[in-house]
Amino acid sequence: AFLLLCCAAILFLFIFPSQSVDGTVANVYWQTSVPVQEIQAVNYSNERGNPPSDAYNVSCRTESQEICEERTVDRGNGFAEVVEECHTESTQYCSYTVDEWQTIQTYQLDGYDLYPVYAEPSVFSGQRLGAASEDFSVYFDTSDGQITYAPQSLSEFQQFQPGSTWTLRLNALGGVVSVER
Repeated sequence: AFLLLCCAAILFLFIFPSQSVDGTVANVYWQTSVPVQEIQAVNYSNERGNPPSDAYNVSCRTESQEICEERTVDRGNGFAEVVEECHTESTQYCSYTVDEWQTIQTYQLDGYDLYPVYAEPSVFSGQRLGAASEDFSVYFDTSDGQITYAPQSLSEFQQFQPGSTWTLRLNALGGVVSVER
């Protein structure tokens, strides 16, 4: 019952809106990142299980331990007997090297408008561009002070024209749960 009460309290604190406040978009901000990657040797130590098929410099060891459990066995005569059963469990640990794409440099751009731009770095032989990412922030002026909201997509971000007014639904801790016009 206590655990159920704690889960319900967390839901009400973080997920369900507890108040609404009107806010005016004071500013917007975006930051984009484009990683440049190249193949590099990556060392793994004491990894459980078998190494990948393309691994090299492989060194493995097996650790065994005896696991014992007690269980009650019904003798069929009204009595039960406690029996200890043991078995050995073995686990393989390996250290190895694998060639993987690794980020060697990240190019970032940022701005205070609704039109994010991504860097276009040059890549050389043996390099590639990684997955670009972006972070968006919208700053609202409200009667409770400034509140920041993080849109999840470019199309959502571009709706927040500076000077426009929105209704912010806040959780009990003041975090934004939803935004609507």
